[in-house]
Amino acid sequence: MDSYEHIKILNNNKVNVMRKKRRYIIVMATCILCFFGIIYFIVPKILFYTQMYDNRINVAIKNATDIHDLLEEAIHCIEKRQYYSAIKLYQKVVQDYPYHKKTEGAQHAIGSCYEWAGNYKKAKEAYNIFMKKYPDSKLAEICRQHVVELDNPIYRKVNDAMVDKPEQLDKIIKKCQKIVNNSSGQKKNRCYA
Repeated sequence: MDSYEHIKILNNNKVNVMRKKRRYIIVMATCILCFFGIIYFIVPKILFYTQMYDNRINVAIKNATDIHDLLEEAIHCIEKRQYYSAIKLYQKVVQDYPYHKKTEGAQHAIGSCYEWAGNYKKAKEAYNIFMKKYPDSKLAEICRQHVVELDNPIYRKVNDAMVDKPEQLDKIIKKCQKIVNNSSGQKKNRCYA
């Protein structure tokens, strides 16, 4: 191999390296542009709709004339799988109506909503608060069972699978309605919590 061929090979290698660098730079620039495009176009929309829904909850809280309005809106949130919005409404019930007969059910529903949302740590905290506030309640034993079950990874997997399947949502809502109705001693078709 003469020096001319050797130089030609070296130049070809340099050209190939330069081409790879250009491709890498183009790919990186495209990724960066896509990332900023997502941040610029999509994130504001998500924030807008989240804020819009939070505003709806805040309006519902302000316009609520009694406990039943708050509890009805909480059920509406659960039906839409907006568990954190439902928690906010149930917390308002617990805070504003501490001696109402449905407050006990609302406190339990806070734990259930955290559980359905997959926030097991907060669910355990809510159930423990319930057991401290209402140790003689019919629901206290259920809370104790939930606290134990939440430490079980199999229970968590089953719960996660149930939450991810919307067809199971009706059973969850009926369970919530039954719990709250039983805690207040009422037997109604429609529950407000």
